[in-house]
Amino acid sequence: MPPVSPLPEADVVAPVVERTRNAEQSTANLASTVATCMEQHEPRRLLMLEREATPFRDFDAQPIARGSDVYGTSAIAHLALGRENEQANKTLQWVANWFEHPHPWGLDPQGEPDFAAIKLCTAYHHFAPKGLLTERTLQEVEHFFLNEDFRSKYHSENHHLMFRTARYLMAHAYRGASFQRFDLTSEQVLAEDAEWLRRFLHYRAVAGWGEFDSSAYLQTDLEMLCCLHDFAPDPALRKAAGMMIEWLLADMVVDSIDGMLGGAQGRAYEGYVLDHAVTHLYGVQHLYFGLGDPSRTRAAVELLLSSYRPHPLVVSIALGRDAPYENRERKHLHNLTDVMPAKPIEGSIRKYSYYTARYVLGCVQHQDPYPADQPKAAVYAHHQQHEWDLTIAGRTDARLFTHHPGVTGMHNYWTGDFGCRCGKRLQNKSAIIGIYDIPVGQKYQFIHAYVPRVAFDEVIEENGIIFVRMKQVCAALRLSSPYRWVSEGKYAGKEVISAGGRHGFACEVGLMDDFGGFAKFRDKIAENTFDFDVTSLRMEYKSSSAGRLYIDGNGRRELNGGPIDLNYPSNDCPYLHSVWQAPHVELSLNDERRVLDFAFLDPR
Repeated sequence: MPPVSPLPEADVVAPVVERTRNAEQSTANLASTVATCMEQHEPRRLLMLEREATPFRDFDAQPIARGSDVYGTSAIAHLALGRENEQANKTLQWVANWFEHPHPWGLDPQGEPDFAAIKLCTAYHHFAPKGLLTERTLQEVEHFFLNEDFRSKYHSENHHLMFRTARYLMAHAYRGASFQRFDLTSEQVLAEDAEWLRRFLHYRAVAGWGEFDSSAYLQTDLEMLCCLHDFAPDPALRKAAGMMIEWLLADMVVDSIDGMLGGAQGRAYEGYVLDHAVTHLYGVQHLYFGLGDPSRTRAAVELLLSSYRPHPLVVSIALGRDAPYENRERKHLHNLTDVMPAKPIEGSIRKYSYYTARYVLGCVQHQDPYPADQPKAAVYAHHQQHEWDLTIAGRTDARLFTHHPGVTGMHNYWTGDFGCRCGKRLQNKSAIIGIYDIPVGQKYQFIHAYVPRVAFDEVIEENGIIFVRMKQVCAALRLSSPYRWVSEGKYAGKEVISAGGRHGFACEVGLMDDFGGFAKFRDKIAENTFDFDVTSLRMEYKSSSAGRLYIDGNGRRELNGGPIDLNYPSNDCPYLHSVWQAPHVELSLNDERRVLDFAFLDPR
């Protein structure tokens, strides 16, 4: 999936919907806030649709910048706004001839034809019934679907879902036709893809998404789910799609603050882990919940055109969380061999997040090893995975994390640890510790930390600890080995590098009011015990606030002298509850409760 183009810089993000931070909102006040947010969905949608209606590009001109719209998004936005019909149709015709011209970015056209397919599918179902597509456009679109193989050569779950959704919905449009490249009639496609989609959604309800909480691909999943919600001929699929959207949105917001998804996530791009404003999910949270800076938000046209609206309880959860809480989650291991498995592999990711109204701290608490007898399953292990993150309210780039760059070529400098998988972490509420054991053969014999000076009100280095403050939030990062600030290049003043193959770290967060000021926070942190044994690879951190945290190279984790229970449910926080491998989730807030049950999709 191509990265979005960077949006204009903004210093401070002010939520569109203001909410009380220092006290629980009354039920009446929250209900009023939710009602206002939902009433303002339409003006937000129209403003965001205008943002997608970018000037048309000459695709015959080279080069076309990476991140540019080459799938027809702008054409769809213009048609939805009732203008530029002729040029929009010409663009859609160009997209429908995906395989007839060179890829404008010089890529393999078989890489992402499914991205073109879902946009053509969206355009067809929204605008063909309204007579907004010309006869030539309709012919070119029909030729694309009935005569081309628009499967991607990539096999991650978002590609499979996109291909199946587009083919299924267009088979419904082309009843009685044949899909030549698949040697299937439209009726066969409808039956095959409907069954696949039902099984897929049931499996995701049971085991979670492999590309978990992805700031890049969660919106892509929502695009397909919106299409199914709006146009699936199967009522069960329409129902399931709407329920899955609701679950994914609720799962996103319980780890979010001011429209920014905090903590760990699967499959993220470099820019996405450095600044929340360039992520797709920042726009999703603005569209549905009115959060974030409206001048810096984008959302996919499928969401902007969809009839889906979140249930008021989901909006209430997004806007009504003020008290701190822990969130424990369990997610399916990311791999390419069981996107829709007959025999699912064992293993999962245990994710932990600590939410407050001013910051979110979270990590991958534990990740099971991939089965030794299934080497292909681990091909994408830790690929573009963001292992831990501190996000502070007030600025979209006020965040902090450490990282080891794995094998280049499969991910970016700041995301994932592909081909190395050398880090382990343990978190309890406001403190997180971790160790890195980098093999000698790895290219990068260092770890680095993202500490953007410009994003914080204060950055102070004392006693070998980096302290930062953003308004009322204070944070401390301590590394076991000496470090240096990068002073040149794009990461100058943002990157800290610590050389060597073995490392320990500790990060702790707090509020000035709880410590009596930034200076007293620094004094208290300096008193905490930080003990890293480089030979035995053991790390212990004793915090007066978060307790004694211990981790070692064998994977042992202890809190206050006892083992950690990692047998997490699928969802476990005050607002979201789901038993691991059960096909249902309960949403709750105050006295309101809502259960989403996917058992009706069970393929057995």
